[in-house]
Amino acid sequence: MLTGPQIILTLKVLVVAVTLLLLASLVALACRRPRLHGQINTVFFILTLLTVAIFELLLQWIDVSATFDEAARQALRTHLWFAVPSAVLLPAMFISGTGYDHLPHRPGAIAQRWVTDIPHTPFRWYSGVVELPVLNEYTWRGAWQREAEFLALAKEDVSRIAQESEVAVLLTHTHGVGDNLDYARRLIGSVIAHVRENGLGDFATLGELIASGRIEQAVRGAGPDILAV
Repeated sequence: MLTGPQIILTLKVLVVAVTLLLLASLVALACRRPRLHGQINTVFFILTLLTVAIFELLLQWIDVSATFDEAARQALRTHLWFAVPSAVLLPAMFISGTGYDHLPHRPGAIAQRWVTDIPHTPFRWYSGVVELPVLNEYTWRGAWQREAEFLALAKEDVSRIAQESEVAVLLTHTHGVGDNLDYARRLIGSVIAHVRENGLGDFATLGELIASGRIEQAVRGAGPDILAV
């Protein structure tokens, strides 16, 4: 039969293991490796649940009052002060580890419906502030699983905005790009090639557009207060 000190030692080993996993998860996140971060978080979640389950089984078979001396009880209290608050992190760790795969899949067309509440051309919002049309996000986490559709959508949006506005912004988010960097590169490269091959325009940074005066030239009147729309 396991003694109190042996149980405490086992718990300490498990706590050290999951703590190292947590630190590795944070390092992966700092290095912009969201997929590795998620995989480590999933392992952290599973090991923590196993630890709790095994500990509960031991309590059912071992008379704690008989095997734990006062030093072991104090060590157990110290462990619980750490372990119980950490359990609150488990749902967040699980969601971070699985991304959005746990959500129900919604098949169907991904083409977006353009709205007219906001003009599709640059407009002056307030004095010194110009609003530019921003195209859809095409690098959502998991978008690479429907790559052909997202590539087609990006090309369609770029072709359409080129007919309506002299300036537009192509949007991507770092977490989406980090989800699959190769896909993000293929998408951006495909859009750039599509624009240039079809004579739709070219690409520049916002700083370059401001310095050249192109943004001011592209303004087409005043638009709505977007905070109120």
